[in-house]
Amino acid sequence: MSRGDSNSIPKHGVEVRFWKRAALGTWAVFAVFMSGVIFIKTNDEMFGLLLQVSIVTKEPTSKKAKVTNLSLPSQPAQANRTIQRKRRTKLHVCYEPSRNQHGYDILKDEFGFVDVDAYVGDEWDVIFGGYPYCGFFKNDYKMESGLNQVLLNEGFGTLQPHQVYHPCMGCTATYCNKEQLCRLQRQINPESCYLLPEDRKVLVKKMKQQPNATWVLKHDSSVSSVHSGKGVQLIESVWELPPKLELETDRYLVQPFIESYLGPGDWRRKTEVRYYVAITSITPLRAYYFNDQWMPLSSTLWLDHPPSEFYKRCQQDSHAYNAKCARGGTTTPVDGEKRVRFSDYQAATGMPMKLAKSFQKQAIHTMKKIFELSHDVMRNHTINQGITSSGASCFSFMRADFGISPEGNPFLYEINELPYGKEPSIAGEIQMQAYRDLFHMIGLADRPLPAQDRAAYEAKHRRGW
Repeated sequence: MSRGDSNSIPKHGVEVRFWKRAALGTWAVFAVFMSGVIFIKTNDEMFGLLLQVSIVTKEPTSKKAKVTNLSLPSQPAQANRTIQRKRRTKLHVCYEPSRNQHGYDILKDEFGFVDVDAYVGDEWDVIFGGYPYCGFFKNDYKMESGLNQVLLNEGFGTLQPHQVYHPCMGCTATYCNKEQLCRLQRQINPESCYLLPEDRKVLVKKMKQQPNATWVLKHDSSVSSVHSGKGVQLIESVWELPPKLELETDRYLVQPFIESYLGPGDWRRKTEVRYYVAITSITPLRAYYFNDQWMPLSSTLWLDHPPSEFYKRCQQDSHAYNAKCARGGTTTPVDGEKRVRFSDYQAATGMPMKLAKSFQKQAIHTMKKIFELSHDVMRNHTINQGITSSGASCFSFMRADFGISPEGNPFLYEINELPYGKEPSIAGEIQMQAYRDLFHMIGLADRPLPAQDRAAYEAKHRRGW
């Protein structure tokens, strides 16, 4: 296809378009509209916008295509609602220091926001901190008290177009839920995850076909984590699976054990790659990833023959700040630094550029697919419907954690809806820049915009997203 050409291919009622433009300075930009999903590619690296979902249908009487966003027909029109034209400054923060400290500091110190109390009736522009912390008690996920209850009683459809709510909803029913994330990943790779008891027969057959394979058995509870060693064990035989009687009350996840990429010398330790991810709109869906990633390093050097079960568990733990493991481990690289920028890690370990690019491309594809597959649940969430119908907006600031295999293949551990909010050192620098650029991208430094103008504004103000 020549420069500047376009090609339209009708498929299952959806028009698929491909565009290719000439390089603009150092940028070579490609936009691909495939089944309603938009990608932005710069040079050889996927960058910025993960996806923006809209439906593209063919007009039978016209050569031009009509683009219709995924809107909800039952929602009232937004056209009659006027939008505040002065800059937003009033912030209600549902304060949880471990989850939103950096973001809160930036909003106040750099964007000029002042604290208000929406619960007592103060006017507000932004609610930051999330529904779990807006109640009278910690982790009010059911929104049964405090400001949570007030907002639900008033209805999110009554929000003003200039108001911004954090976070967008639907995460806990999809990709932030261990069981649902497993189901989503299976739609990408059917052999990536198995649920017990429902997949027991299939899993047993697979384990017998691969007698030398190792598997990760994870108890599906709110206090366990695949990569921190809690509620997790490695198994090699079907006889190590939980008995059927236990499966009547407990649920488990089983995944193939994948060896981790290990660097040379003092870098021979387990790690993971952490992406900050943002959602700025549900209908239509716009999701982004931040272009600077960081990696926590295990405090324990990897040994092929660990001296104890404790050491074995610690070397599997990429949480370098695990105090018990740190006391029994070895000094981490870079003068004891436990967190490093992904690009610095590549250089220090001699990771081939081809392998690093392959990992990035696959990881971004996985995130894109996860959000795409979750979109119906998110857009049908009552709170998201109310926000959309009111003309207001929401945003989410999340973190996706990936393991990386020796071949450069990613494996997704989790997507954290409300990640630790006051990371130190290089991780803190990246986190604060991600927050700062996100707040600029959604227009918190400028006057509010109507919903139909926000996507174009974000495209011009992406910065590191």
